[in-house]
Amino acid sequence: MTVSIWGRLFVWVAVLAGSLLIVVIVALIIQFGRRGSTETGSAVPGQDEVAAVGAGPAAGLVGAVTYHPAEVAVQRLAAETHYQQWLEFPGRVRPKRSTRLGFELGGPLLEPRVEIGQAVAAGQVLAEVDTRLLREQGRQLEFQVARAAAMLAELTAGPRATTIRAAEAEVAALAAEAESATNRRVRQAELVRQGAVSEQEFDTVLTTEQAILKRLIAAEQRLAELQEGSRPEQIAAQQALVSALQSEQASLKLQIEKGTLVAPFAGAVVKQYAATGQVLGPGQALFDLVETAALEAHIGVSPEVAAQMKLGQTYTLWADQRSSTAGLERIVPIVDPQTQTVTAIFGLQPGQDQLDVWMPGRLVRLHWRAEVAEAGYWVPNDALVRGRRGLWAVYELAEEPQVASRTTDVGAAEIEEPLGRVWSIRQQQVEVLHAEQQRSYVRGTLTPQAWVVVAGGDRLLDGQRVAPTQVIPAGEAAADGGR
Repeated sequence: MTVSIWGRLFVWVAVLAGSLLIVVIVALIIQFGRRGSTETGSAVPGQDEVAAVGAGPAAGLVGAVTYHPAEVAVQRLAAETHYQQWLEFPGRVRPKRSTRLGFELGGPLLEPRVEIGQAVAAGQVLAEVDTRLLREQGRQLEFQVARAAAMLAELTAGPRATTIRAAEAEVAALAAEAESATNRRVRQAELVRQGAVSEQEFDTVLTTEQAILKRLIAAEQRLAELQEGSRPEQIAAQQALVSALQSEQASLKLQIEKGTLVAPFAGAVVKQYAATGQVLGPGQALFDLVETAALEAHIGVSPEVAAQMKLGQTYTLWADQRSSTAGLERIVPIVDPQTQTVTAIFGLQPGQDQLDVWMPGRLVRLHWRAEVAEAGYWVPNDALVRGRRGLWAVYELAEEPQVASRTTDVGAAEIEEPLGRVWSIRQQQVEVLHAEQQRSYVRGTLTPQAWVVVAGGDRLLDGQRVAPTQVIPAGEAAADGGR
């Protein structure tokens, strides 16, 4: 009795589980049937109808599903031989001149006269180093130059007249003394022959005469030199000494001048490398100076675009949604190995109200409209659907099979007016060559002059029947009502 009750209970549970399984399967079938109906193109939800053909069980139930064609918007393809696209090339604003300033000669840095960010004029003093030692050397050189110049003037002017007269008087006195000494020697020689004077006394007189004669010769030579003036060699040597001292003096003056750092052009100080009191070495950097009045834009463009540019022509550059005209001044004739671009240099002339935008270091852009020689078609972006293998595709109108069987073979390219008829569609694979905001330039297996679906294609399947309700002119995007 117990076994029978448990057996019956098991049978009831099994029957109940089987019933639930059947209900779930039927619900799934109905759900998938509705989804398939939607995907195959019912124009409006609620218009899909399931019609039962046949009458009663005797005749049998024959189910036939009837779908209304999907309403779409179409556009006729127009073949193109090329397309235009906007290319954007970035670059930066740079000062026309920039330099790193420093002293040629070292020394302790005095208090700089400018600060970072300050605008300076050409020739304005920026800083100085301590040059007191050089100035002291300059004063010493002044004394040496004065002394050498005085000696040169003396040599050039020659001896004074009083000096010459004194030398002449000395020569005359020595000549008279020499004549007297000669007469004494003659007399002493006669006395020696007579034995009245010893030879020792005679030698004394002779020695005295010779000494006087030598003094006379020396005096005559000095007189001759005085009368002739300074020798050319002496004057030339003194002149060379004066020139050397003056050159040294000029060099020292130049060193003192180089102890003052001046701005070579008008601009702004953007960096400082040393502080007051720091001992700077020769050539050590102190300031970075950039020219703010004359700016350039250095933009890297492709070699093909550079070949189309013309020097002197005006172009429009953009920075932060603001534009400024710039003339092309130079093109660097070399390709950058890293970016594979050619540097085009534009001269900027921004207005006074744009100086806050066009500053050195600012990013700028050049917009260039390029023409690409490539055959293809313009289609609205809404016409593109996902094709096979991740590619893009479009739906092209084809003859509806029932219509084609009763008429002559008419290709899609020969359709003049697609409205008012039902068509089948076929998917054509395309390659997007260029994309814009509302349209794309494509190429692929499209039929020339064919009609393509430009709205509602995301709900269609290959081979589905459609009913065009709107013709979109070429070059225009489909209206939202055709989606």
